[in-house]
Amino acid sequence: MAKLEESKIASDAQAKGKASNFGRQILSGDSYISVVTLGALSGVLLSLCFPFVRCWPLVFMVLVPFLLGVITVKESKKALALGFSFGFVLHVISMYWLKVFGWGAPIALAIEKAIIPALVAWLAVKLRSKQTNFCLYAVGLAALYTLAEYLQTVGVFGMNWAFLSIALARVPLLLQTNSLWGMWGLSFAIALINVGLAEIVWRIVRRRIFASEIAEVVQQDQSQVCADNKSADDHNTYCGIKSWAYVSISLWAFIIIWGTVTLSQAPSLAEQAKQPDAVKWGLIQLSIPQEKRFHPFFADENFEALGEASRQAIKEGAEIIGWPETSVPYRQFLDDNYYRRQMRRLIRRNRAWYLVGSIESAPDNGSYNAISTWDEIGIYRERYNKWNIVPFGEYLPGRKYWPEWIPGVKLVMNYKPGEGSCALQVKDHKVGVLICFESMCTWVARQHVLKGAEVLFAPTNDAWFKETAELPGHFDIDIMRAVELARPVLPVGNTGISGFIDRYGRVQQESAINEKNIMVDYVVPNNTLTLYARLGDWQVLIYALLLAICFAYTKRNQQN
Repeated sequence: MAKLEESKIASDAQAKGKASNFGRQILSGDSYISVVTLGALSGVLLSLCFPFVRCWPLVFMVLVPFLLGVITVKESKKALALGFSFGFVLHVISMYWLKVFGWGAPIALAIEKAIIPALVAWLAVKLRSKQTNFCLYAVGLAALYTLAEYLQTVGVFGMNWAFLSIALARVPLLLQTNSLWGMWGLSFAIALINVGLAEIVWRIVRRRIFASEIAEVVQQDQSQVCADNKSADDHNTYCGIKSWAYVSISLWAFIIIWGTVTLSQAPSLAEQAKQPDAVKWGLIQLSIPQEKRFHPFFADENFEALGEASRQAIKEGAEIIGWPETSVPYRQFLDDNYYRRQMRRLIRRNRAWYLVGSIESAPDNGSYNAISTWDEIGIYRERYNKWNIVPFGEYLPGRKYWPEWIPGVKLVMNYKPGEGSCALQVKDHKVGVLICFESMCTWVARQHVLKGAEVLFAPTNDAWFKETAELPGHFDIDIMRAVELARPVLPVGNTGISGFIDRYGRVQQESAINEKNIMVDYVVPNNTLTLYARLGDWQVLIYALLLAICFAYTKRNQQN
């Protein structure tokens, strides 16, 4: 019996030793395998916060493995590998829907998107110092990560995707401060929590996994180590973590209190219909297959289907009808007398204001991705041409330098950018239009609002991506735009997801993917300007300043 107990104890000790060795290998930062593993793990965890999984509470700890790598890595090359693996895995998983263009598309974009996280990891390693107050370090690192997210919105490939704050899109209580500081304030607050948790986890794990190494050092020079640890490391870290806790709790208390007060003063979804300026909109989602929708043979049939669906929406009280992007996907819709007559005939049968997605002629044999407005007696009023067009999808940068024999070159559309932002007059209100990926660009939506838009209409055709996470992910981003700018946002897609989002980011209605859905609901226009609408990305400068202060403090301590 005693031998059995001894054997069990020995086996348990052996198992613990193996686990300890495995943990030591991962957290040592000595090999590329360990740093790549930590970075990839954070990438996987963050991707789980978005559709279809949408485990949003996980966002408060997703960066912990990545930050453990930052703590342990000493070499610049390994730091770059850490950040690159994080960014690459995150974007390959969260943007897998680009595989409709071939797996080369998501892989190439993931490589491009991984460059900034790689630089973040490199800078984060240089930022860390035992002499630096941990609270200052945590604030600086959170500012660094937030700046990295902002930089991913800049340039021709800039867009909002897989950001920390977007994970909370379905939690209206936590979104309301977006009207002050946009997405960035919330991302900063989340990153700050992650930095503190990573430090706490590291302290706990180090004592368990590296206990034998620490014991050896203590035996060699116990008095000196104890003095150093107590005075330099433990004391500074304890005080820093305590300060970090105060800052984090205060920041999140402000976010929660602001959200609670804002939502308590907001009318309920049922009460919005009673607002004096409420307007009833109808959104038409017919889920017409792509091959049928773009085939000229079915043009009249598709047009009649849109008209019949509009008639049903009007019977339910709709005063304004919104059609998806490229609802009439034939070039020169507005210049074609046949379709203009068809449109006038349809409106005279189904009287309402219409917003119609079409493709129009542009210079140099190009096209405009457009939304036109028609009044209730069938007169064409205005047109918005998509301002921010998508590279390699809607246009080919430097097209004349691309040989036609390269696969896919001839398939890229030749869209031209529109003249800029505007607000279309629709009935008694101003409407800003965000065509497809324009809703992923904060600056486009903001410019529309500054031009007077009281409602944001977001037509799209995400049917290219079938039943992937792109569709609910796109809808979540529309929610962010609504809160930032205090404007109701009305997404309508050919195959979804369509719906009504009020100015507080609350979803009034939401369609399923690939279903025929005629949605009618009240929309309350708003013309007040939020702080974010007025000042834009003003916080970016503050984050840059915080980061500069942290670097200066670290450098000074290292010199001393």
